[in-house]
Amino acid sequence: MTGTFEQQRRSDSLCVMLGLGAIVCAVPSSEVGRLLLVDEARLRRNGVLEVEGGKFAAWDLARLLGFKHPAPSSWVLLSVPHRGERVPIALRAGQCLEVAQIDSSQKLPSSMFRERRGAFVRAFNPGPRQRAAGGVVGLLLDPLALLTELELQSSITRLAAA
Repeated sequence: MTGTFEQQRRSDSLCVMLGLGAIVCAVPSSEVGRLLLVDEARLRRNGVLEVEGGKFAAWDLARLLGFKHPAPSSWVLLSVPHRGERVPIALRAGQCLEVAQIDSSQKLPSSMFRERRGAFVRAFNPGPRQRAAGGVVGLLLDPLALLTELELQSSITRLAAA
């Protein structure tokens, strides 16, 4: 896809809703390669997740975002562009609550977060199922802007050594 994240988000309104305690994190379905339960893959000590012969650099979404971590129950598999390559990334998250549309959202001021500002695109009110799971506020996440340059390099290094 081409265009800004906002343009892409309008053309693909379905999002994977991930529970991170009181936060519901919405990841556009167009960016998700696959969803897995935690026990459907093998996490090696070197931080590499093995899935049916494929390898993904593993990161904990709640820790990256500085949130208190719920019991991890899912993996979100992504392919993140970096310096002309695609880096296979696995984000460990809480429960996958549903795949749904965000009815309405509000743009977030970039000064609201100190780190990973580009990853937080919009805020929204969680839907009934998301509220039932404890969600108080929703954040639309741009997963391609989540990892820093250093974290992407670390991912490449871990995958090359695996």
